[in-house]
Amino acid sequence: MARFKLVPYVLKIKEGNQYLNLNEIPFESGTLTILDLISKFCDEYKKEPFIWKEERKTLSIAKAETENSSIYGIVKLGEFGYDQDFYDIETRQRIPKAKKERHSE
Repeated sequence: MARFKLVPYVLKIKEGNQYLNLNEIPFESGTLTILDLISKFCDEYKKEPFIWKEERKTLSIAKAETENSSIYGIVKLGEFGYDQDFYDIETRQRIPKAKKERHSE
């Protein structure tokens, strides 16, 4: 089962021995701000989840919106590689192997 926790981060991008200005990040189509870069990342993983096979984890973006200098949305992280029974608390019945090894929570 996934556990949630909010952790503040400081973002820095280093090229060589110096840190880049987060408002002028070199990119294949010119320069981007850090918000533009994160927005591109979100758009890509809205289409199809990212799968880390070795770690048996997935990442997908359910929602991402930019407003002024903020990005907010829903990031979904999951794990796969094991099966699991579910228990329906309303019907009080166990559903054997409802989660298959190929399913990510």
